Amino acid sequence: MIPNGTSVSAPFDLTLSQEQIWLDELQGEPTAVYNLTVSYHIPGPVDRQIFRAAFDCLVSEADCLRLQIREKDGKVTQSPSGSFDVPLEILDFSDDPHPEEAFARWVQPKAERPVDLTRLVLDTSLAILSPERALWTITMHHIVADGWGMYLLFRRLRELYESMRTGQPAPEPGLLPFSELIRADQDYRASQQYRDDQKYWNNKIQGASGPVAVYGRQPRPVIKPIQRVEVDLDPQLVDKIARRITEPRFSGRTENIALSNLLLTAYAAALYRSSGQQNFMIGVPHLNRPGILRQIAGLATQQVPLAISIDPEDTFETLLQKIRAESAETAKHSRCPVVNPNNQLYNIGFNFHNRTYNSTDIPEELWWYSGVESDDLGLNILNPNLEERQMRIGFDLSPEMFDAQYQKMLVDHFLNLLEALVENPASRITAPLLTAHAPSIVR
Repeated sequence: MIPNGTSVSAPFDLTLSQEQIWLDELQGEPTAVYNLTVSYHIPGPVDRQIFRAAFDCLVSEADCLRLQIREKDGKVTQSPSGSFDVPLEILDFSDDPHPEEAFARWVQPKAERPVDLTRLVLDTSLAILSPERALWTITMHHIVADGWGMYLLFRRLRELYESMRTGQPAPEPGLLPFSELIRADQDYRASQQYRDDQKYWNNKIQGASGPVAVYGRQPRPVIKPIQRVEVDLDPQLVDKIARRITEPRFSGRTENIALSNLLLTAYAAALYRSSGQQNFMIGVPHLNRPGILRQIAGLATQQVPLAISIDPEDTFETLLQKIRAESAETAKHSRCPVVNPNNQLYNIGFNFHNRTYNSTDIPEELWWYSGVESDDLGLNILNPNLEERQMRIGFDLSPEMFDAQYQKMLVDHFLNLLEALVENPASRITAPLLTAHAPSIVR
């Protein structure tokens, strides 16, 4: 019997989130812009035979791993294959003097190679780096899963492996079937909420100002090479941020929401000061996983635009209050896709990566980037740990638009404004920066 995987007759229509990605993919030649490649740490020594058996069990349970997408007569459908024969490549880098580097050289081309949706939707491997360390890597097209879905797959794989290794039953329930996500999408499409959301976005995008020209750099073609520039924030700055978001005027429904709004405020201020543009939009992904959807390894995340409106008289605090209110309102309508053809609405992204892990959860998660992106500029917040005063940020930049000088300028500009925000929220966002390294178009 196939657990979970075929509880509703197939084929299924694409969900709203999947349709948006499919339409984007039709615009040109296949690219890796929607690739998701992640490595998860498996404590060793790993029993390869048991691990392969656990992986086969995962494939039988997680029907999204067997997904097949077909287009016929202009109609696109998806269905889980009944075959469980999904290959798992096992490699051994333990004899290499630098196993981590050797593995990185091996896996990076996989992250950069477009996934062929007419064949298998994933590529997966187990790499042995030492007797104590192994990495399970999965490359998947975003139309199949989002970051949370990939985490669910790994968590279940680990549960199955440990149960087989120890002879104990695997924890239940396992993963819910992908068809539950389809059903939830169908219910949403038929609801009044969907019609209300469509009306909301139609009104919201009327008169949108369009892409932001940061430092006067004009937007480039939709798909472009990108380079990630990462910075670890000073622990003292992280400590100040942690204390600020506990204040009632900066707090949110959760700590993550409060932190996201504060960082978005500094980001919006940097975009305003570096472009002179008072009104613009930033693409922000929303998880969209209420209730049982949190236990389905599929795609539920939807990126929608967050409208930013800045007055030269705004202080950091007044801008944050605007962003907090706009973020809360946007979240109410985030299940409805917003078409952004050729980046006409926005060309800037903000992605808050946060996994809430406990002491027995994932010890390590490595993301491999495809090297291409549609946004001209993206700010990523990478799993901040406020208790340990650790926060890493990553800027995704087009090297053709931002050379090394402009990259440093942009990072410095953001960090200076972030520090000014936490030091004196009542100061105007146009005020001179005491430690400014970056020039400002807005005087």
